[in-house]
Amino acid sequence: MANLILIITSHILLLAAIVSAGKGENFAKNINRKHFGLRKEKLTFFRVYWHDIQSGTDPSSVVLRPPLSNSSFFGAVTMIDNRLTTGVSVNSTLVGQAQGMYAGAGQHDASALMVMNFAFKTGKYNGSTISILGRNAVMTKVREMPVIGGSGLFRFARGYVEARTKWLNVKTGDATVEYSYVPRNSTVVGHAQGIYAGASRGEIGYLMVLSFAFKTGKYNGSTISVLGRNIVFSKVREMPVVGGSGMFRFASGYVEARTKSFEYKTGEATVEYNCYVVHY
Repeated sequence: MANLILIITSHILLLAAIVSAGKGENFAKNINRKHFGLRKEKLTFFRVYWHDIQSGTDPSSVVLRPPLSNSSFFGAVTMIDNRLTTGVSVNSTLVGQAQGMYAGAGQHDASALMVMNFAFKTGKYNGSTISILGRNAVMTKVREMPVIGGSGLFRFARGYVEARTKWLNVKTGDATVEYSYVPRNSTVVGHAQGIYAGASRGEIGYLMVLSFAFKTGKYNGSTISVLGRNIVFSKVREMPVVGGSGMFRFASGYVEARTKSFEYKTGEATVEYNCYVVHY
């Protein structure tokens, strides 16, 4: 009961401060971040699968307005309450719902305006949401859309999602889309320094010779050395860790590389490296 009284009192004081700030010209004032539970900013990456089901007796995606013509998606408005799961299968573990709408916004291309919330229902994120608002060029392999906010553990969230279509039924319109959430301005922890060279005549394979030089935390100044073969169009590539320095002296192990984004025109890419290292 004492805890309840303290909580109510703090809320009343905060409300009084906000109300008094609205009188006269002093309608705004600085307040302590702790009143809103704001602490050190966190970096979170997650991947979920978005199931857009238009067929059957219990669709999760309902067309409120059809397109203006049969030759274009333009003008169509669809309301959604789509499952978010941990796997491509619609029957994989449910973690939340994608609730909102998408509308055909391109007269001459298949692009949609996406307005939706990812409402999580399991684990520590239960009750938290992230909000997405952006353009979805649905026929593009990878589409990027902004994360504009959130609630619960995602208050003041910012970043972007990458959408990749994993399955599409052209007859019914049912689809499964992978959504990966990447916060904006990810923290730099070090640099990958070295070379890669085309080393295969029959396939796109590289010799990778590089060091991961860490620059933050307890690993600051330490490195791990990677030397191996990288078949860049394979989904997962494994390469040996052949040594290290600092806290990674005598290191051994391997890394797994997964391409997360690739721009064909510029050659720019983002690759996820998961490192598994034994060291002393």
